[in-house]
Amino acid sequence: NNTQTMANGWNTRTTFVGLTGGFGQVLVGYLNPPRRGYAVRNALVPGGTGPLAVVNYAGRINLGAAFAPLNAAANTTANTFGTTNGLSNLSSITSRTQGVSYKTPTFDGFDAEIMYTPNESAGNVALSATQAKLDPSLWNLGLNYARGPFNMQFSYARLNDWTTQSLTSANLTALGITGRERTDAWMLGGGYAFGATTVAALFERVDVGLGQQPGLGALNIKRDLWMLRGRHTVGPHNVVLSYTRLGDNSVDGRALAAGFTYGESGADVYALRYGYNFSRRTEVNFVYSDTRNKKNGNYQTAGVSSMFPGGTGGGAGVINAGADPRIIGVGLRHTF
Repeated sequence: NNTQTMANGWNTRTTFVGLTGGFGQVLVGYLNPPRRGYAVRNALVPGGTGPLAVVNYAGRINLGAAFAPLNAAANTTANTFGTTNGLSNLSSITSRTQGVSYKTPTFDGFDAEIMYTPNESAGNVALSATQAKLDPSLWNLGLNYARGPFNMQFSYARLNDWTTQSLTSANLTALGITGRERTDAWMLGGGYAFGATTVAALFERVDVGLGQQPGLGALNIKRDLWMLRGRHTVGPHNVVLSYTRLGDNSVDGRALAAGFTYGESGADVYALRYGYNFSRRTEVNFVYSDTRNKKNGNYQTAGVSSMFPGGTGGGAGVINAGADPRIIGVGLRHTF
C-alpha cells in the first residue's frame, strides 16, 4: 500500500518483462520514459552520462526561484537538496519509473512509443479541508524518425499530482498549494551526421500548474531549455562541444510583494569533452564544464537540482544563488 516504502530497492535501473513481435514491443516494469531515450540520443556522448548528460537538465526546473520569496527559510540550507519544502524539481519526467509501454514497429524510419504509469500512490483522503486528495499518474508519448544521417524526435509528457504526492500537510501549507498538479513537458530534438561530424539540437518546455489554496489564485511556472551540440571524430580521437541555456522561470498567478522578484533564475552551461579510444571497448576522456547562473539561479552541472536562491551553501551539492560551478574531470570508460 502507499504507506510503505523500501529504502534499498533492487531495481534501481531499467528492469522489465516484455513481448516483441510483428505488432511491436510491450514492456512492463521499471522503465525509461521515451523522452529519456531521446535526450540520451542527442547527448552525443557514450551512454549519455557524466557532466554532459542531457538528463542533468531536461525535465528539471529551479522551483526554488518561484517559492523563495514566500518562505522564511529561503536563504538557508534547512531544506532538502533538490526540493523546495519537499516539492520535487520534476526530474521524474525524465527519470525511470514503474509503468507499461508500447512501441510500434518501424515504418520507413518512423516509430512511436507511449508509456503510462498508474496511480499506485493515490492518496486515500485529503490532508485537510484546503488540501486535495491526490490521484498521481504519468504518461509520455514519443515520436521518432531516423533515416540515413538524419534523426528527429518529439515527446509530450503529462504528470498529474506526481511531484506533489509525497508532500506533508506542513509542506503544502508552507507553499500555499492544495497538492493538485498538472505538469506538461514538450521536447523536440534531432541530429544530423555528415562525415565525421554530428550536430544535435534540443528544445524543451516545462509548464507546471499547481492548485493554490483559497484566496491565492492560480500558479503556473514555465521554463524553456535550448541545447546545441557538435561531435567530431578523427581516428581514435573525438571531441564534443556543448552549449545549454536554461531559461528564466516565468511565474504567473502569484502576487509580487515589494522587493520580491521571480526573474533571473536561469543559467548558461558550456562544456567540452575529449575522448581517446584505446580500443573498441575502452576510452579515456577529459571533461570541462562551466555553469554560469544568473543572480537567482543555482543550477549545477552534476545533476541540475533546485535549491532556494540565496542559499548559504555548505551542504552536499548546495550552491549559492548566482554561483558559477565548474567541473574538470578525467574518466575511463570500458564496455563489457
